[in-house]
Amino acid sequence: MPELTPKQAKVLNFYLKNDPFILLLEGAVRAGKTVLNNRLFLRLIKQKQNQRKIFMITGNTISSIRRNVLSDFEEFLGIEIKLSEDNSFKLFGNTIACFGGYDKSSQGVVKGFTSHGWLGNEMTEQHPDMIKQAFARNSADGARIFWDTNPASEEHSIYQDYILKSGERMRSGRIRIASFHFELWDNTFLSPDYIDGLCGSIPKNSVWYQRNILGKWVIAEGLIYEGWEKISQMPSANSFNQLIAGVDFGRGKSPYVMLIIGLNYNQPEQPYILTEVYQNGGLNRTFINSCELVFNDLGIAKSDVHIYADSADRDKIEEFRLQGFRISPARKEIIEGVEYCQTKHFKVWEGCTNTRREIANYQWDRDRNGKEREHPIKYDDHCMDALRYALYTGRNNRGVKTEPKGKIRVTPPEWLSYKIAK
Repeated sequence: MPELTPKQAKVLNFYLKNDPFILLLEGAVRAGKTVLNNRLFLRLIKQKQNQRKIFMITGNTISSIRRNVLSDFEEFLGIEIKLSEDNSFKLFGNTIACFGGYDKSSQGVVKGFTSHGWLGNEMTEQHPDMIKQAFARNSADGARIFWDTNPASEEHSIYQDYILKSGERMRSGRIRIASFHFELWDNTFLSPDYIDGLCGSIPKNSVWYQRNILGKWVIAEGLIYEGWEKISQMPSANSFNQLIAGVDFGRGKSPYVMLIIGLNYNQPEQPYILTEVYQNGGLNRTFINSCELVFNDLGIAKSDVHIYADSADRDKIEEFRLQGFRISPARKEIIEGVEYCQTKHFKVWEGCTNTRREIANYQWDRDRNGKEREHPIKYDDHCMDALRYALYTGRNNRGVKTEPKGKIRVTPPEWLSYKIAK
């Protein structure tokens, strides 16, 4: 293996000496967890060279597997990995199958084979049913499991069922679970300037600092939106009386976000967040293309949805409008908008992973004495801005009617019906 940090070397020595069934590395971002597990997984595949065995990798999505795992494989091995139509590839004479695990339906594709090893990336983002099915597949003699994850709440099943049971042994006496905790400074390859920059960019009184820097499994204090729930089955978009969307435009490397929300007149207090479009930086044109694809997937026309977008980016709004979207500038009163949204009980589709992450960590800011201030912490809140734009701006809009054939027509409120100034 290449040069290791002291923490990685400690974990490696423990693993080689004790051979645990599950090696679970958890804690801060950029702390060296994933790269160590990647190397150990490659070592396991190499040990079965040319034996035509099957191994599996699970992650939040195939894209996240490509970003966090396969790109590291390519750099380390000096090869190019191309996934087949079933998201598998060949390595060392064996087959490695990749599965996105955020959706309950993913468990259906993890069937019909026996795995000789499992690399699990971002385990807190994977559905419990998917995890159970992956365990059932990983039953070959000599199979090993390598997991990494960033922290979530202490109530999360990964923390309760695995991390707290670190050191537990099987009947044979072998260690079943060995869990190791990482903090940011455990990665001694990071430059002091990078560490200072990252730590300085995250409010120290926020849950993100506790999790991303210290690697702690904590619940956010002073949550803004406690009234929400994750749902696995989402009604059809055309079953709602009203469809609205909120857009927060990216600048530089910050994300572009669109949330599409379904409302029913008989239950106005229960908005349904149907889907999210989340693009890390890039061009507005690319973001528009992604939104068009999502509209097509939901079976809705551009005229079906009135979009309320960040009014600071009027050129980007105009670009959306030129592509046929019904879009208007949003009202941006933060406190009034948040207080209005607090009267709602959100239903969030489980596939909206960024929205769920943000809403679970959206906090009021605090002063040095721990007293809450009257504004949210301004960090990792792009979905929350889009949510506020849509609901607060569109709160008095009753211009959307469901016609007998299910066709939705949008009429924006009169105060929004003006041409955007260039």
